[in-house]
Amino acid sequence: MLKLQNFPYRRLALCAAAACLALVCLLAGCGAQERTSEDGAFRYRVVNGAEAVITGCELDGVNLNIPFGMDACLVTGIEDGAIPDGVVALTLPDGVEVSEGALSECTTLRYALLPAGLEVAGLPEGCRVLRSGEAYGESVLTGIHADESGALFGLLDEGSEAVLLSVPAGVSSYEVPEAVGVSLVTRMDAAALDEAADLETLVLHENISFPPEMFPALQAIPELTYPEDSLLADYILTVDAANRINEQRAAAGIDLRIEPDMDIIRAARVRMEELGESYSSARPDSSDGKTALAEAGVEYHFAQHYHWHGASVEEMYEELLASILTHETDPEAALLNERIGLSAGCGPYSEEEDYVSYAFLTNATQTELNDGNIQYEYRDGMLMPVSLNQNDSAWIRLYGSLYGAQIGSLPEGFFDGNPNLRAVMLMEDSPHEDQIPDGIAVVRRGEDTGDGLAETIYINDYRGGMVYVGTDRDRCVLWDIPRGLDSTALQPSMGGLPVTYISRNAIAYNRGTLEMLVIPFDCGFAPSMSGIMSEIYVSFYKEQDGEPYLVDYEDADYFNALYFSLEFTNELVAAVNELREESGLERMSATSYELTRAAWTLAKEQADTFGTTRPDGESWTTALSEEYVDWSNGYIWLQKYDQDNIDEFEAEVIAEVFAPVRDDGSLFDTAAMGVYMTEDLTLYVCALGILS
Repeated sequence: MLKLQNFPYRRLALCAAAACLALVCLLAGCGAQERTSEDGAFRYRVVNGAEAVITGCELDGVNLNIPFGMDACLVTGIEDGAIPDGVVALTLPDGVEVSEGALSECTTLRYALLPAGLEVAGLPEGCRVLRSGEAYGESVLTGIHADESGALFGLLDEGSEAVLLSVPAGVSSYEVPEAVGVSLVTRMDAAALDEAADLETLVLHENISFPPEMFPALQAIPELTYPEDSLLADYILTVDAANRINEQRAAAGIDLRIEPDMDIIRAARVRMEELGESYSSARPDSSDGKTALAEAGVEYHFAQHYHWHGASVEEMYEELLASILTHETDPEAALLNERIGLSAGCGPYSEEEDYVSYAFLTNATQTELNDGNIQYEYRDGMLMPVSLNQNDSAWIRLYGSLYGAQIGSLPEGFFDGNPNLRAVMLMEDSPHEDQIPDGIAVVRRGEDTGDGLAETIYINDYRGGMVYVGTDRDRCVLWDIPRGLDSTALQPSMGGLPVTYISRNAIAYNRGTLEMLVIPFDCGFAPSMSGIMSEIYVSFYKEQDGEPYLVDYEDADYFNALYFSLEFTNELVAAVNELREESGLERMSATSYELTRAAWTLAKEQADTFGTTRPDGESWTTALSEEYVDWSNGYIWLQKYDQDNIDEFEAEVIAEVFAPVRDDGSLFDTAAMGVYMTEDLTLYVCALGILS
């Protein structure tokens, strides 16, 4: 009985002893849970076996990033006084609870990156709060970093890239680092300098960029330094160009802004460097300059490009920008671009002008275009002509490509909408020649007109519309006479250019119909056209006191027209070749309009200064260069005739000078003769020859 009666008490005593032991063990265990992180940066205690509560921190620098987890425990809380003084930038993870006194010891905090929805008590006055996960352009803000000066950086996309967010007041000199930790600093926020009222010097590295709206703040810094001949230097020029374009667009009432683009800048830099090898719109391998855009991965519908050169970067840049602004700020412009990239550097272009620049402008959204009285649509990577505008335009240009887009075929009935069309200029590689109806004059840009290469077209409405072509010699050529005319007169000038030449086609298409032609005194033609011209009654006019007057055929001056020097030149060449044939020489001589014009010019000057020195003191050979004669070995023969020896003036006599083989074995491949008669009937003759 005693044993039975005592058993519960013994068992109770054992249970009590076990409970005491468990409590001792628990208390001992609690003391053991106070830990320090493996890197020694944090003190914490573990609760619930898997959660860490921060109790203190050891600060190294000014940044404190509280981690999500620590030693296999999830960080869930921060206790009073855990954040030490000296922290400038604090980053907190999701799911953490911050006690009201956690920041009681910290007076230096200026920046805090907090999870969305987390509010923290006790933040110092003026502390800037940022939110993790917040979109920054196409990136996401995942961290912050402050340097020793207090400048703040945002870490993007898990820290692979950083953006300068703020430079604080009180900093007078600052150099933007290339990296903060493992994050490359690649850009600046538009508001990064808003607080930097004391900043006097700012140094930028070459791999950083900034938004265009920040440019005025950068310009206001007394000393802004960055690497020359770098992408950053190109970016700064591009931003300046974009801002100036946008200012003028706004003044013109245009809402569309143009924005800098780094890929386009890289393409422009490639072309800028190529200009030192070949200063041209084409690349050194002869491909189109715009192929650099595709190589840089730029997608666009339309593109324009410009290049320039100058004695200094500033001079060259201003000239380039003036060219761009001319096209980019016109409200009536056919194309307004959206993106721009510009590059400048040392070419060199020449000894006097060492600097070159290149600019690309692109549009990736426009699908309709009105250019040169033609309506286009952008389809499947090509620019398709749709129709001619309903207006009175007398001529149009047809391109092979326009603004970097290839031009498609003309639709059926394309020319029906404009009955006044007289001429078409085919530009560069235009493939449309076979699609142009009969009766419309065709000129291909760059083709030889007889007096220079074709550059533009002028239409004179007189008697149905005469077509003239302006050339690279700043002269004008009669290109086409309306069919069926029996008489007409040439303009003395068109578009401010003197009319100096009649093309073969202009006369040939009216052969048998055209009976009379009135031409300027100094207008010529190909010597081979003399036979056709002799079928027409030709008269000449000169200008006196700004008014044209016909030269009477009984006037001695009548024979001073270029027309007659061309006639005499043909006689000379025929006589030279006849003598050569008689002597058994097989190689014949020829002539040219240019050489005849040079001889004619020199003959007129003999009345002032007889001899091989021109009235301005220059050599007679300068007349060859002025008339675009290609020569390396020239010869001049001069003679003056009066009433006593005028009978000696014969082409056959002069031919004896130019027909034979010379002592050195050379022959005259080309010969020409110019004549000029004074009022006292003194005749001056100048014969020119180009030796083989």
